Amino acid sequence: MVEWTLQWFGKLLGFEAPCFSTVRLWMLRVGLELWLRRAPPADDWIWIADHVAQADGGKCLAIVGIRRSQLVGRDFALEHVDVTRLHTELMPSSTGEDMHRIFSELAERIGVPEQIVSDHGSDMLKGERLFQADHPTVVVTWDITHRMARLLIAAVADDEQWVTFKSHCQRTRAALLRTRWSVLSPPSTAGATRCGHFDKLVLWARQTLARYDAGAVATINSIHVWDDVSSELLRGRLPEPDLARLDAELSGKQFEDRDSFLSVVRSLLGTSELKGSELKGSGLESEIVRLSDQGQREFVEHFDWLVSYRQLLGKVYIPFVEMTYSTERLVKHEGLHGQSASDWQASQPSLTHDHTRARDFQSMVLRYLLSSGGERDREASLLGTSDVLESQFGKYKRYTERGPDKAMNSSILALPLLSEEITTELIESAMSRPVKCLGRWISETIGTTRRALQHKLGSARPDTKPA
Repeated sequence: MVEWTLQWFGKLLGFEAPCFSTVRLWMLRVGLELWLRRAPPADDWIWIADHVAQADGGKCLAIVGIRRSQLVGRDFALEHVDVTRLHTELMPSSTGEDMHRIFSELAERIGVPEQIVSDHGSDMLKGERLFQADHPTVVVTWDITHRMARLLIAAVADDEQWVTFKSHCQRTRAALLRTRWSVLSPPSTAGATRCGHFDKLVLWARQTLARYDAGAVATINSIHVWDDVSSELLRGRLPEPDLARLDAELSGKQFEDRDSFLSVVRSLLGTSELKGSELKGSGLESEIVRLSDQGQREFVEHFDWLVSYRQLLGKVYIPFVEMTYSTERLVKHEGLHGQSASDWQASQPSLTHDHTRARDFQSMVLRYLLSSGGERDREASLLGTSDVLESQFGKYKRYTERGPDKAMNSSILALPLLSEEITTELIESAMSRPVKCLGRWISETIGTTRRALQHKLGSARPDTKPA
């Protein structure tokens, strides 16, 4: 995009636009300038820490921060430029001792933080605990998205119905592949997620049932056919003369939609023993249409198992997701404080006694909010989310996925750019640093990448040729 923009301006203003490699070199030089820059010391830093890993190997630790004074009186949902890069380090592996060392060195440089927010991975948590033992005033906070995911996993840990539900989703997705019903297929559960795809599958189930209830499946197949199955299911409910008339006139015929089918049915039953409003009032008219609806039949054929989960979804799984999302919204925008639990509880709909599992989950969430918020005033709220760093990682991964090398390489210098406003002063400072400094940093920090090794191996080909 940058190369295309420069080419456009080049044609407009009459200069030769630089190539892609030149633009990338500029980016790396600015990234190096930010990588080597040191944050100022302060006594009110809040650290946000996490790792980003590349698909083909390598991980990078990133710690960004925001000052407590910058959070006062504002929304706690941070933007990229709200945070400052505090530390970035490539790590072939990470242990609790490694994290403790990094936290301690960073604290010596810029001061002991008030709070550390992370996803509580095993290495991160151990490092935080060791660091907290050295500095008891530091508050260690679990990122709310990861915490709620753990609560969800715990809530369904021994739920055999949930295991069966996921199996049905997987089988249905495979069965509907390359059919017109694939538009309703369950979402993919490939790859790891924080809550094991729980919310994705539950929300899909709710939406699919809502479409079914609204009759939207007719969009996929609107054909109506009266056949022996329809006739047999209505035997004994519809007068025999009327049933015989429908069999004689409708069997073997196909109608493109509900209205055309219903129009013929009404004309055939105009002299029925069940007259007009009585036919409608008895529900037989709707039943005739439903039994002939091929879209409804095919839906039931594929999703009858889902219909059987309707009550469990309404009483248990959907409330789980709604409580999870509402908790995340509250903490991400207001932080964690002494009133978090009461504020959240006041926003929740009342749960009846038949919502037993939902009430249990609600108690779990309240305990978490009470313990995390403590007795803090709203003005001293804790930051409860690492979303800003997760978002930076996501943007960085989208950039690197377009490249040929999926392993950690010099493109990691793009990461510091995401939390910095690009200014003229920054560019001037970066460009004043010799290019050889970049080469030296890549050699010392990245080393020889797999792509570089492939280039050194050359393009040797075997003497033999395919037949």
